[in-house]
Amino acid sequence: MDSTVSPNPVPAPTIDPHDARKRSLVDLLYLLVSVWIYLVSLFYPLVGIILGVVFLTWATTDDVKRMGKTCLILGIINIALLLLALGLTVALGGLFSSLPFAHKWGGV
Repeated sequence: MDSTVSPNPVPAPTIDPHDARKRSLVDLLYLLVSVWIYLVSLFYPLVGIILGVVFLTWATTDDVKRMGKTCLILGIINIALLLLALGLTVALGGLFSSLPFAHKWGGV
């Protein structure tokens, strides 16, 4: 056996500093897009549910499927909280209108 032959004939890849910057930029953009999608799902629950269903059915990666599941959960929770707040408003509105001091503010 010749001692001058290296056991690994493939040279080690060199890391380009621009490549590291590109990867960090892609990670930053992915984070920003994720935050915007979550905010849209939070403020517009119907859009969040639609995005969640689309991401869950058409996604090819696990990251996008996880994002779709989160959008779907945010949309459903937001609609449930909205319905709860509406029910409490109606219930408490009827309760406060029957109080004795409510008549001087225009109650019947």
